Amino acid sequence: MSQISDLVKDSKLPTRLDAGFTTHTFLESALVTGWHGRRREQEEVWKKKRDPSIGIFGTIWLEECVSEGKLRVVKKVRKLVPGSRSIDYHRELEIIAHFSQQKVPKYGGCFVRAPGWFESTEYMLITMAYFLLGDLQKYMPQLFREREARQITFQLLESLDFIHENRFTHGDLKPMLQP
Repeated sequence: MSQISDLVKDSKLPTRLDAGFTTHTFLESALVTGWHGRRREQEEVWKKKRDPSIGIFGTIWLEECVSEGKLRVVKKVRKLVPGSRSIDYHRELEIIAHFSQQKVPKYGGCFVRAPGWFESTEYMLITMAYFLLGDLQKYMPQLFREREARQITFQLLESLDFIHENRFTHGDLKPMLQP
């Protein structure tokens, strides 16, 4: 197993898994007249909102934050696949954390925001922003106007350029539609 980068460590969400709920605990500092005050422990409690769907690389489902009503997608990937050797997911987590950084504005609009990850004994779970319109796949049967096709192609190529510029590769690109 490879060394875990600080970026991956910092994006791990302190988590407690209970029956039907996921709770993340984090420290939040209150801004008091221009300086950060004492940090307080905060919790976010998430509940599954939609049944899981099974994809090629894992299982995904929609969750809702109980207190705030915000939505996210959780992707669950098995750490060990029966009959195969173990997979090191730290490289994938590093890629996700790298391109999800809000402090790098050039990546905005090109990659799905992934606020963090957590794990159980058997699974790696990655949280991602929810897109109301989903991915582009369900819109493929219709024909796109040339302007739309050009915009989609440009976004894909721009994202690939960022990925390759940072010495990463990607095997499962999905253009996302934003409302």
